[in-house]
Amino acid sequence: MPLANEAVGEWGLEASRGKSWLKASVLGALVMLADVGSAFGAGTAPAGIGCGAGWSCGDVGQPAWPAQLSLSATTWTVHSWTGDVWGAADQFSYAAQPVTGDASLSALATIGYARDPWVKAGVMLRQRNDPGAPYYGVFVSAGHGLVVQVRPSEGAFFQVHARADFPGPAYVAVSRMGNDFVAYYSADGATYTVVPGSEAHLSLGNTYQAELAVSAHQSGLATATFDDVALGKSAPALLSNLAPVLPALPLRPGTPNLAGHWLGVGSIGNSPPNLDAFFRLTGLHPAVSQWGIYWPNPLPTGPMDAAYARGTMPMLTWQPWSNGYGSAGLTDAQVLSGAYDSYLRAFAQQARAWGHPFLLRFAQEMNGDWFSYGVAGGHNGNSPATFVAAWRHVHDLFVQAGATNV
Repeated sequence: MPLANEAVGEWGLEASRGKSWLKASVLGALVMLADVGSAFGAGTAPAGIGCGAGWSCGDVGQPAWPAQLSLSATTWTVHSWTGDVWGAADQFSYAAQPVTGDASLSALATIGYARDPWVKAGVMLRQRNDPGAPYYGVFVSAGHGLVVQVRPSEGAFFQVHARADFPGPAYVAVSRMGNDFVAYYSADGATYTVVPGSEAHLSLGNTYQAELAVSAHQSGLATATFDDVALGKSAPALLSNLAPVLPALPLRPGTPNLAGHWLGVGSIGNSPPNLDAFFRLTGLHPAVSQWGIYWPNPLPTGPMDAAYARGTMPMLTWQPWSNGYGSAGLTDAQVLSGAYDSYLRAFAQQARAWGHPFLLRFAQEMNGDWFSYGVAGGHNGNSPATFVAAWRHVHDLFVQAGATNV
């Protein structure tokens, strides 16, 4: 492949001809190697890959000259002689890790040397490292801002799914939840913004690749670096300004100050499709998802697992009924009588066994008279004092059970 007029600062180039090695070091000069590929045999240069533990590195699409990748401390440096992530088949250099299920990948992407405004560096979730594989990615370009690209199925022509007029370098991130994907960008790595219109729905299978990717567009040299690379299971850690993960709340006085902006949603039965639909429509992961359960139902660990897997804190509105919704509601005196203590202890033990922090909203709207435990006007013999006593009775049973995650 020809390399001409490439001012790349100080770097080393290695090529192979039989068993002889040629190494040229250039400082602030122009590399003037005419058709290195034909002189030494296309694709015979050493890869020069320094890949981090747990990562695989290389090229997709068999470029004439293989990638040079290195990892120093937390910075990836990539020299790529590739075509593009474009059309129905791609050619790019990558560092990748296999992932399973939901995932997010973020990094600060910086383009160093670019011969073309469509040189790209970014993060990608890809079914596998074949040229025509489906993928979802967001890239910093040398001259066209941020671009979100999608190949929805094997061998399909790619789609420019969304764009943002945000020059690099930039923190970029992709997130998958189920079959829903969203792209983000940030100037500082702390506050992320959804790329408008970036939401997409496609299938990559359960096991796939999370990748740092660089493409040179015209098969000349492109260089890029990636810093602060973070691979996780869900996006809320990225959106710390919108949906921070709540800390475990102590049961006794001295609860920490939780003042701030928290994004929460209410749903019937906490159906995972409801949470997924909210994410697909807004690009946001709620910090809290609230739904109702009734005495004497057990802890709904299935829906709670689904919420937790999506980075969302469950909030259970827990109403005291004698035998489920529509049965006789309980008064404060009945809660205090001890008649339901065996149920309360079992529920507290289930909460402790589940292990993750969650919020429990006991006997909501106690200020009115529309529920049996309401205190307005002395309803059913209730008063503010009897409600406080009932709340403390339930609280103490949870403390005795060691359910400090509630």
